[in-house]
Amino acid sequence: MYVKSELVQLLGYACQDMCCLADFESLMLDQNACRFHGRIAYDRHCSGMALKAAEGARVAQLMGSGKSALFMGNRGVIVVAPSVAQAFDELCCSEKAAAVQVLALSTGRPLALIPESAAALVGAQSLAATPARRLSGERDPVGARCRNQVR
Repeated sequence: MYVKSELVQLLGYACQDMCCLADFESLMLDQNACRFHGRIAYDRHCSGMALKAAEGARVAQLMGSGKSALFMGNRGVIVVAPSVAQAFDELCCSEKAAAVQVLALSTGRPLALIPESAAALVGAQSLAATPARRLSGERDPVGARCRNQVR
């Protein structure tokens, strides 16, 4: 089966900052982070620019089944989505989540992680409320409230 999807990389400041930390990981600190629960792959070793097909194959293998975001060491984030609009939405949320994490880490205080069960629930709810649904004009009052709060 052939599934068309779009791959987009954005070098946002917070994602790139987070990917420059040793043993980095996206922590479930807020709902933006939980949106990616179970869907993040990691490449913690910078392997240079992707100039050969073999690098593309390596990245695709890292993402594997069920992963839609790849956090790459010393580089940033790549996302895969069915459309450019959905990919951009994913990138915006990953950037917000990374910004929260970088700022929270900068305080030096203990982090308040969201419990695993709640993070999994938010991740599932986020998949059900896709950007295509939001862009169609279908009312999503919870999503609208969340988007207005982060602006």
